[in-house]
Amino acid sequence: MGTANISTSGGDVELLSTTVSSNDARYGGGIFAYASAVRLGDTRITANRGWKDGGGVYSEDPDTTLVVIGPSAITGNDPNDCAGTVAC
Repeated sequence: MGTANISTSGGDVELLSTTVSSNDARYGGGIFAYASAVRLGDTRITANRGWKDGGGVYSEDPDTTLVVIGPSAITGNDPNDCAGTVAC
């Protein structure tokens, strides 16, 4: 199993039956979303680190970004699981 840090700006991303783990970034260690739509389903986001915020998922702008979280597990990320304009 590999790991991936997903960063999107201006595009749509759909993650189904996926694991995003063991990544780090300034914001959104697992997923950083800006001006895009991100859809998660049956996805596990764990053990990621956001140096500033949003270890698991970070959404930058509520006016241009949509994050939809279906049945998924977002846990064990540092310093928090979700931040910015997304709640989980």
